[in-house]
Amino acid sequence: MAGRIAPVQFRKPHSPIHGLDVGKVATSLRKPFQISSTYRWLAVAMLLLGLFVSMEWQAPVARGPVTPDYPRELSKDTINRLESEQKELKSTIADRRAQLAAVQKDAATQKTALADLNTQLESQRVLAGMVPLVGQGVQVVLDDSNVKSIPVGEDASHYIVHDYDIRDVVSTLWQSGAEAIAVGDERIVASTSVYCVGSTILVNDTRMSPPYKIIAIGPPTMEEAMNSPSRLQSMKSVARQYGVQFKVTSAKELRVPAYSGSFSDRYAKPGNAQ
Repeated sequence: MAGRIAPVQFRKPHSPIHGLDVGKVATSLRKPFQISSTYRWLAVAMLLLGLFVSMEWQAPVARGPVTPDYPRELSKDTINRLESEQKELKSTIADRRAQLAAVQKDAATQKTALADLNTQLESQRVLAGMVPLVGQGVQVVLDDSNVKSIPVGEDASHYIVHDYDIRDVVSTLWQSGAEAIAVGDERIVASTSVYCVGSTILVNDTRMSPPYKIIAIGPPTMEEAMNSPSRLQSMKSVARQYGVQFKVTSAKELRVPAYSGSFSDRYAKPGNAQ
């Protein structure tokens, strides 16, 4: 019929891939997302448990009812706690002070003992001749004879000073109360030796030459002993007969040097007190 439009017929498109079943493909894509009923209930239970734990965590801690006396009770507890801590601190301080007092007392005792030891040590050093001393005393000078020519047949040894002359003077000074003695610059100590090698006199192994100056610090009785006719008779006789010089003078201040040698104890050692 003229003027009528023929109906359009739509055809079902053909799959571009021959032999592919579209239904099967859709089913296979849905399988990974299919979960069994048991796992679904388990997931729901875990979700509910998580929500419950979260709510408990965020819920505020329940406190007891606040009474009107609560601030007063809190203050009282705080005061009691502070007083207890203060008491403990005071006790600790008292203990530390007692310990400090004990340490200071012990230190004072040790200091006193150390001072006593130092005093004793210094006294022993003085007695041993280890320190120089100054004080009143006497000076004895011995010198060879001033005779210029010795008569023929005379013994020349009568006109010189010998080591035993010096030893006699030193022994007399000790007996008269001397506290320190020196021959020249050599301090006389317990180990001092005075001997002669040929015509040379050695004191503490140090060579001496005339005039021999002997200095002693001590009481006035030393000068009296030196001038007494009953003392040093042999030397005084030689002095008068052969001109050997023997002079004694006193002084208010004399100096005795310290011993400069060394002590050697090869055999002696401290023993136990009996």
